[in-house]
Amino acid sequence: MGKKLVLCLFTAFILVCLSSSCNILDQSKSTPEETDTADNGSQDTTDKDNTDTEINTSSDEEINKTDDLSDQIKVTYPIPDQLITSPLTITGEARGAWFFEGNFSVSLLDSNKNVLALHYAETDKEWMTEDFISFTSTIEFDDPETAAGFLILDKNNPSDIRELDAQLIIPVRFK
Repeated sequence: MGKKLVLCLFTAFILVCLSSSCNILDQSKSTPEETDTADNGSQDTTDKDNTDTEINTSSDEEINKTDDLSDQIKVTYPIPDQLITSPLTITGEARGAWFFEGNFSVSLLDSNKNVLALHYAETDKEWMTEDFISFTSTIEFDDPETAAGFLILDKNNPSDIRELDAQLIIPVRFK
């Protein structure tokens, strides 16, 4: 058990160091758009992400787009366009890379992109693997104002390297 703890702590330390290095590098770079914004003294915030909830709701195209992630994550319940009620228990399996410390985030939005619930999915299996492992999450939410919405599962990415992000979006309907 001691070796496992040391390995987890060492891995966390390395990830923190990498994250800090990436943040320093990102701060030292500026895009032409950022340079132009600084020169003009104005700032356009219409396409900024909602950082309070960490859910990207910048465009309708993105909220409806789901890449084929079947080689990374499989949700057994709910299936797309299924009628759901609160409390909702989400089940499935994902490769270990989706987890950090045995969990990843889950959110539920209505079709107006209002956040109904923020929670996490977790596993009781060894998550430091490349294999599929089971997960569950139970979320509670109030009656939404819309008849449909989105269940969003976000790959846990402690490194904060955007290329490692992944998001599964499942359309759902509310009873």
